[in-house]
Amino acid sequence: MVTANGEWWWDGFRHVLPAAVLLAIAAIKPPITELISDSVGWRGEKRRNFSVNSAYAICSNDTNVPTDIVWSILFKFRGLPRVRSFLWMCYRGCLLTKSERNRRYLTDDPSCSICGEAFESISHVLRGCGAARSIWPCVIQRDKIAEFLSMNVQQWLLLNLQEPNYFPKVSADWDIMFGSLLWLLWKRRNELVFNPNVCGLDNTLQQGQRMLQESLRARSPVRVGRTLAPWQPGLNVRWRGPSPSWIKVNTDGARSIRSGLATCGGIGRDSNGNWCFGFSRALGLCSALEAELWGVFEGLATAWSLGFPRVIVEMDCHDAYEMVALGNPKQLGSSLLAGILELQHRSWEIKFNFIKREGNVPADLMASLAWNDPLEYRRYMVPPPIMLEAIQFDRDFDPADMV
Repeated sequence: MVTANGEWWWDGFRHVLPAAVLLAIAAIKPPITELISDSVGWRGEKRRNFSVNSAYAICSNDTNVPTDIVWSILFKFRGLPRVRSFLWMCYRGCLLTKSERNRRYLTDDPSCSICGEAFESISHVLRGCGAARSIWPCVIQRDKIAEFLSMNVQQWLLLNLQEPNYFPKVSADWDIMFGSLLWLLWKRRNELVFNPNVCGLDNTLQQGQRMLQESLRARSPVRVGRTLAPWQPGLNVRWRGPSPSWIKVNTDGARSIRSGLATCGGIGRDSNGNWCFGFSRALGLCSALEAELWGVFEGLATAWSLGFPRVIVEMDCHDAYEMVALGNPKQLGSSLLAGILELQHRSWEIKFNFIKREGNVPADLMASLAWNDPLEYRRYMVPPPIMLEAIQFDRDFDPADMV
């Protein structure tokens, strides 16, 4: 099922498999038989090694997004810090609703104190109870409200934070507005239970707007000396140019929680921060880690095809960094890692670096270009317009920072 060029022979099985299976196959690199042979691996772990923890997760049908990925999503939340902490508690199921207090033997009654619902869960507090249920139709599209009110709570939180165009009537700054409304609903509920003089529905929505404006003001330009500098998270995390005669390839992968589809992308620049090349690729159905590894593979393959002899590959996923810098593909059972290893062993110099995501914005933008593309690789020898501002920002680095 693999062609002489090492690609999948799609004509041999495209007509007999469903679309979802084809998308999953598209994200798997065909095996390199001379480097790695078929082996048994445990699907519950990234490194394909069995663990009791992963077995329990499979048996309990635990499909949660890994904690480190969830926290990276919440880290990007642009609202107030107290709301970010509240969202984390919601995702982890730590809110002291009556059902949670009942589970901890703090009360005998798990029912809702306001509407009498038999089980006061986080979903009921934030979506199902009367006050919450009357707020959401004011801000959510009519044809999406049923899905909005019935989704799994964890997926619901992540989807609203990551894809602001999906549910709301007004998508601008929806992540901030969504988090603020959740926090206000919880605060309002506690006031209603413990303080009878509580504000009404209209006031809650108005408070949400005020919290949104407060968050935006906190992120607006702040005065530094006599000049204005825009606030940015991780302002001191900057891209640093490579030494002369080297190029640096920044890579990134992205995955949609709602669809499971993934993309990768990257950008190659010289010691002056000048554009050498860019690439993007729509991958199909795979994990976020696999998308990151695809970015590394395509970045190396592109640099080799263009004849660059010294390459630094920089990524913001520490798991991917450990795998490509330290991993053994025969142990990991990955044809994608085997392909990366084969590229490493060619006649050139390669280094791998890890960088925080705040310094890897251009690669993230390149990966985002592939969301509406067919399942194919695209190369950009000229920077797309969306990249110009990010490239200029990185180009203004201190030459003393070259690595």
